[in-house]
Amino acid sequence: MSKTTVDEDLRLLRSSLRAAEQEISELRERNEHLEKDLRLAKRKLEDSWEQLETLRHSTSWRLTAPLRGVKAALRRGLVR
Repeated sequence: MSKTTVDEDLRLLRSSLRAAEQEISELRERNEHLEKDLRLAKRKLEDSWEQLETLRHSTSWRLTAPLRGVKAALRRGLVR
């Protein structure tokens, strides 16, 4: 192999390495954004579950349970 061929191969390999490093950097940045979005979505989901549990344990929810039962029965056609 001539020195020119080795130099050219080395240049190509270095270029490929730079491109791969750039892609890795972009993928890391994208991953960070996705992880941030995931954390936000999890937090919103947890807040929603907490609100739902608060509602289900509220006095008004317990007092209106019979009405919801009648409404559900009407939907199923059990009560006419």
